[in-house]
Formats: sequence, C-alpha cells, structure tokens
Amino acid sequence: MKSFWLYILAAILILIIFLLASGWMEQDTLARQEAKFNNQQALQVQLSTKSIEDAFARIPNLMDLFAAYSVSMFSDEVKPIVFQYIVDTLISESYLDIVAVGFYKDPNAQPIVYADSDQIEQVEQDTLTAWVNTYWDTVATTGDYVVTPFTITTDSQYYGVLHPVESRSGFDGVMVVAVDFKPLLERYIIPVRSGEFGAAWIHDNTGLVIYDHEPETVGQNVHDIAASYPDLARTIADMLARDSGQDEYHYTIELGGKVHRKLVAWDTAHLGNQRLTIALSAPDTEVNADVAFFRRQTLLLGMLLGITLVISAWAIFQTQQHRMEKLVASRTLELEQLNNQLEQRVLDRTAELDQERAQLRAILDAMGDGLIYYENNQIKYHNQALTELLNIPPGQLREHIEQLSSSITATKGIVERLPNQPGATRAGRHVWRREMKLRRVGGSEFDAELTVAQVRNSNDRHLGSVSVIRDISQHKALQAEKDRFIANASHELRTPLSNLKTRLYLMRHQPNKLSEHLDVIEDVSNMMIALVEDLLDVTRFKRGDIRIQCQPLVLQDMIQNVIHVQEHNIERKNVSVITDFPPEPVVVQADPRRLRQMLSNLILTAITFTGAHEQVDVQLTIDKKQEPNWAVIRIQDHGPDISDYHVAHLFEPFSRSNPGNSLGTGLGLTIAKAITDLHGGHITAESRPGRGNAYMVKLLLSTPDELNG
Repeated sequence: MKSFWLYILAAILILIIFLLASGWMEQDTLARQEAKFNNQQALQVQLSTKSIEDAFARIPNLMDLFAAYSVSMFSDEVKPIVFQYIVDTLISESYLDIVAVGFYKDPNAQPIVYADSDQIEQVEQDTLTAWVNTYWDTVATTGDYVVTPFTITTDSQYYGVLHPVESRSGFDGVMVVAVDFKPLLERYIIPVRSGEFGAAWIHDNTGLVIYDHEPETVGQNVHDIAASYPDLARTIADMLARDSGQDEYHYTIELGGKVHRKLVAWDTAHLGNQRLTIALSAPDTEVNADVAFFRRQTLLLGMLLGITLVISAWAIFQTQQHRMEKLVASRTLELEQLNNQLEQRVLDRTAELDQERAQLRAILDAMGDGLIYYENNQIKYHNQALTELLNIPPGQLREHIEQLSSSITATKGIVERLPNQPGATRAGRHVWRREMKLRRVGGSEFDAELTVAQVRNSNDRHLGSVSVIRDISQHKALQAEKDRFIANASHELRTPLSNLKTRLYLMRHQPNKLSEHLDVIEDVSNMMIALVEDLLDVTRFKRGDIRIQCQPLVLQDMIQNVIHVQEHNIERKNVSVITDFPPEPVVVQADPRRLRQMLSNLILTAITFTGAHEQVDVQLTIDKKQEPNWAVIRIQDHGPDISDYHVAHLFEPFSRSNPGNSLGTGLGLTIAKAITDLHGGHITAESRPGRGNAYMVKLLLSTPDELNG
C-alpha cells in the first residue's frame, strides 16, 4: 500500500514538472518569436518615418527660396519658370509630389500660383483657401512655418506647408506648398504590411487617420475608432504620448472563431510642427504559427498523464474524505471564533466612529463662525455659533435658517454651479466666496463673509455643500480706521511740505527776506517733527510697545510744572490759567514723563482753543463720598462749543473739535487717552453751549506714605 501511494505521488510530480516545463518552454518560445517579429516591425516603421522625414526635409529650404524669390527683383514672368525648376528638382530627388505652390497676399484673396503640376485640379481650391484662413494668424504672429493635412479622404491625402514671407517693410504674406501624400504612402507605408491580417496605418498628432489598410477608416479619428475597445484605446494613447515603442492589444474582431492578440510597433516622423505616427500590427496567429504543433503534442501527452492522475486521485479521495470531514469540523469551530472576534471589532470600531463624530461635533460647535451643511437641498447640520451670530431664538431655529439660505444668493444653486460661478473669489476648484450684508434676528445688519464649499466623493460626484458665515464687521471697521488714519496722516504732512516748498521758492526770489523765510521753515520743521513723534507715539500705544515706570507723584507739583512750561504759549495767546487745588498733596502712581505728556496735551489744547483775554481753569478734586479712591483733574477752556458728534469722536486720531480748524496735529487727545488708559484711568470730554469745553481725567490715588517711602 505504501508503494502505491509513492507511485501516485511520483506520477503527480512528473505531471506537474512536465506541465511547468512545457508551459515555460512555450512561453519562452512565444516571447522570443514575438520580440523578434516586433523588432522587425519596429525597424520597418523607423525606416519609413526616416524616409518620410528625409522627403519633407527639403521643403523648408524650398520655402525659403520661394520667399526670397517672391520679394526679389525678378519679374513676374521669370519667377514661375524658376520656381517650376525648383519643384521638379525636389520631386525627382525626394519622391514628393508637389501639386501646387502659391503666394497669398491676403487669406481671402486669390493666390499667385507660381508652380503647379497636372494634378492641380485634384486640390479643391475652397478647401485650400479655408485651410490657409485657419492658420493665417498663427503664421503671421509667430513667424514659424506650419505643416498640417488639409484634405484627408479615402482617395486623396494632401498635406500643406505654410511659410511666412517678410520683406524690409514687414509681413508680406504666406507661401503655400501643397503636397500629395499618396506617393509617399505607396512607397514607404503600404509595402511593409505583412500577412493576411497585418495592418499598416498612419495618423497625425491630433489622431486623424491618414492611411489604413481598411479604407473606410481613413479621415476618421483614432479615438473614435478605438472608443469601444479599451485595450486598443490604451495603445493609441501610448502612441500619442511617445514617439516610438512596441506594445500589444487584444483585437476584438474574431479571427478564425476566436479573439487574438495583436503585436504593434510604431515610430513618429516630425514634419515641422506636425507629428506623423506610423504603426504596423499583426495578429499573434501569424507570428506563432510554428508553435501550434508543439502545443498540440503537449496537450495530448498531458491528457494521457491527466487520465492516469484521475484514476489515482479517486483512490486518494476516498482515503482523504474522512480526514477532510474532521478538518471541516475544526475549521468551522475556528470560523465561529473568528466571527465572534470580527463582531467585537465591528462594535469597537463603531464606538470609535461615534467618538470621532462627537469630537467633530464639539469642534464645530466650538467654532466662532456659523456653519451649515446641506445634503440634497436639505439642512443636515448647523452649529451653535450660527444661532449666536444671528441671534436666533431656540424655538425659531429652522425657520430663520431657511430664510438665511434663500437670502444668501440661493446658496443651494451656487454650489451646484461651482466651479463655474462668476463674480466671486474662488480659493479652490470647489470653493466659492463673497462678502455680503446679513441681517440678525431683531433687524441689525452686519458685514459677513460667506464661504461655500462642495463635498464630493471619491468619484468627484457632488454629495452636498458646507456654508461658513464669518462676521467681518470688526475687521472692516479696523480697515476703515487704518485707511482713515493713513489719509489723515498724508493730509497733515502735505500742508507743512507745501509750506516748505513755498518758502524755498520765496527764498530764491526774495533773498532779502532770507531770515524771515528760515524762521518759517524752522517752525514748519518743528511742527513736522512734532507730528512724526505724535504718529510714532500713537503707533507704539496701539501696538502696546510703550512701557511705563510708575512712581509716586504729587499731582499739584506736576500740573504746576506743566503750566510753567506752557508760559510762552499762555503769554502768546494772552490768556490766563486759573488753578484750584486741595491743600493736602494728591498722590498717584504714574510715569513722570508720560503723565507730563498727557497733561501738556490737554492744557495746550485748552489754551489753543481759548480766545484772547479768556481764562483756562485747571481743577484738581477728590470726591471722598462718591469716589474716594480717584483723583479728578478737570481742565476747562472757554473756546467755541463742540457738537455732540465730534465730542464722541474727539479722542480718535486726527479728530478735531472743529473740522475747519487746522491748529495742532489732531493727535494730542488721542495720545492723552492712550496714556490715561495705560495708567488704568479714565478720560472724558464734555461741551456745554456757551460755557466752553472740559476734559476730565481720573487717576487712581496713592498715599502720602508711598511718596515718602
């Protein structure tokens, strides 16, 4: 019994070795035979493309001669004779059949025919003229010559070459050479076809078939021919992408009752800007006919060995069946265990997905921008920020979101038209953005940026859209403030610069008043320096670059010092400054330099807008009942009243109480407010009709002990 099993195993081993060896030998023979055959085809197409390139290589030289003679001094009677001689010489040396040579002064005018042959009647004049019109602008603008087919049918294949003609005065026209391509096909393409089912064919760089062994495909596009044959379409795409190569494809026309493969080799001829791809193909039956006999013998011997193995396998099957039943039972148990494990993994993965979904919802709800997700024109999700942004009451959520959808330029329609939606800035292929005015519940409007993005699957199919609404009111307000700041700064600098320019002019024309002009220039320069310093201070305060070093200070001493410094301005304006201080020292924690700057700006502003023989009141008080921890400095002028609107904007950069008044830089009060804020205080302004204007500064009190310490 043991020897029987050894015999069965040996027979099986022999059959396996035989089949593997036979298959390897057959595949190796087929591969060698096909490679050899395809190399021969490749060599044939390379010779054909080289011959066609050589035939066309003389045409550019011919065109240069034509262009030279067309602008030469020869008479019109002599030119056709010379051109005809050149054409005849080119035809005799390169197998080219040139059927017409002409010169077009205008694309719609009749050409001046310099040379033709007996076949000129075969070229349709309308087709030629239309072809010249098509490429006229290309030749005229680029200055390069163009090679393209202009008539491709089953019976006629004509190529044309266009060459620009230029004289000293510029572009004169286009020289046209019409070539009958059929003689080249008959000499270099048709003879290389092999076998009953072999094919030789040629197409240009657009896929237009110039020649095929099946005449009905001439003039068609290779993409149309291969549209229903994916394997052939792949080979065609490879031909259009590479100049030369070898490949195979499954030919879907039955040959002898079955479908075969076709071996194909191709090469490309470059005719100016035109690519001509020449391909040869043959079915594997023509290449591998000698291998068929070997395959039949192998099959016969394999059948005999197979019968032997079937008989042996029956005996083996009976013995192994019992073992198989035990194995099935064991595997069933293992599958049940594996199924339980898979169920548990599905549950775990579902829990992970639920957790990820919860995390995503938390992230979206934590966003500061409103978000809506649409699917099939239905709202599937919106975050909490949207309701807060639009002040939507909880019970009216769905109603207001639907109204919002219709008010933002039909969002559902926008996402269907992406990416072709005009008039908006697109950050990507499926993203659309624009700014618009939106209305909150309650009636207030705000500036919003709407971003709509498409959601697509792996097949680039539209599934839904995400709309994000961002409140950009503050951003636009900051931008407007920045623009206004720049405009005002430019205006403030322009006035002194104009004054400087005027004084320089007067210095040249009034040298006797040089000292007076220099004094004015000095004053203007000082004013510009003050303006620039104020601008720098405003910028530093806004950026937070200013750092204060506080120490205990007595406000009475600080105010008196500032008034003393302003004595010159007080005398110049002929005003008086009246102070009212408490007897005990009023101490605050402040930076001496910045506090002095703030007080100087306020007192100088009051002096500036107070008329002659008027007074400025400076009062320092402490309201021990209402605000015992604050010192209040009140500076009262007796100048013209300020409107409520200008009072509200008085501490903004370049703001003035009277828009028509150009005194000062317009930054003093802005800097005063920034210094007060930096010290943790408050500054306000008020204007009472007929009583002037007042500026109140509140600073947090310190103690005299801190001053002594």
